[in-house]
Amino acid sequence: MKKVFIIAIGLGLSFSAFSQNLMKNPWSIGINFGSQFGMTPITSSEEVPQVYEPSVFQINAVRMFNDNLGIMAAGNLHFISTDVTENSSSLLNLQLHALWNAGNTFNFESFSDKLGLTMHAGIGGAALWQKDYFETPDSRLIKGADELITLGVGIRPQFAVSECIAINLDYSFNLSLNQDRDFDMVVLNNPETTGQFMTLTLGVSYHFGGKSAE
Repeated sequence: MKKVFIIAIGLGLSFSAFSQNLMKNPWSIGINFGSQFGMTPITSSEEVPQVYEPSVFQINAVRMFNDNLGIMAAGNLHFISTDVTENSSSLLNLQLHALWNAGNTFNFESFSDKLGLTMHAGIGGAALWQKDYFETPDSRLIKGADELITLGVGIRPQFAVSECIAINLDYSFNLSLNQDRDFDMVVLNNPETTGQFMTLTLGVSYHFGGKSAE
């Protein structure tokens, strides 16, 4: 019994050590999925899907320059189905965000080896389009799309499940600039509107490249 107890403690300490070093790996790749909500401008009387229905998919990559600061590149694909149009709209948002490892700054290790917290903010470029809809005289680069500039900020708590794997929950708030059509692809009376939307996604990430970011 004593040997079993000692082995259990050893495994627990080993797992804690893995978790403690997770955020110090300089590289990570991940996928997230969830939904968007609070979208404006939108013509629809009902925003569909609801927040609990998956409609956002993200692929992301992170490079940490040191234990506290890094950069994140992410691609987000949104499916926006409403009661106004027959076909759903799609929004592709490519982001480049600065990343702050707030968990390390606030010394989360003093009370947990498994929990982490990062915050991110930055700029992106987005394209909003709808299948079989090409009447876009305002399109600059992509035929049939309303091209936007996006500004975003987010917070991402995460939990280490192994030496290299973590799960996370990401909440992000985004502004869309220079928007000529609403998220239904209906032409706006006042073009170049500033829109907004929020996302809530659940994801998993794989961390690698060493035990500490350099």
